[in-house]
Amino acid sequence: MNKHTKMSIIVAPFLLIGGYGLMDLYMDQTQEQRVIKLNLENADCNISAKRCIFTAGSSDELALSIYIEDDITVVNATVPMYRISLFTVDSEGNALEYPLGMHDSGYYWRADMALSEKLGANPNGLSMRIIAMQDIDSYISEFSAR
Repeated sequence: MNKHTKMSIIVAPFLLIGGYGLMDLYMDQTQEQRVIKLNLENADCNISAKRCIFTAGSSDELALSIYIEDDITVVNATVPMYRISLFTVDSEGNALEYPLGMHDSGYYWRADMALSEKLGANPNGLSMRIIAMQDIDSYISEFSAR
């Protein structure tokens, strides 16, 4: 075995690992961030009765469910999410953010935000927003909840 063959056997694994890492960096930079609108599955969003379900794109892409369980606001997703925030919006349009914390995995999110009290204080419905982030995609919606 000559010196060129020995050198290529030593250098080849490093070139392979470096090339793989650079390709991954390039692929991450070429993807553009998308903002996708969440659509209510039902005509109304009744969080207290566990009938507040959102979908995005086809039903296989994403579905989110918002409900209250033991005075804790819960959001379940069909795909793992990076971050989820709920907002309550007052009559002037000012939003108050309630970031949800991950529970067990990226599919389950929870927050202790006394939402049942706010829903009870607004019989006509509480104006809310949700933002769910998955990798570089953001899913958003503004809705009236009961």
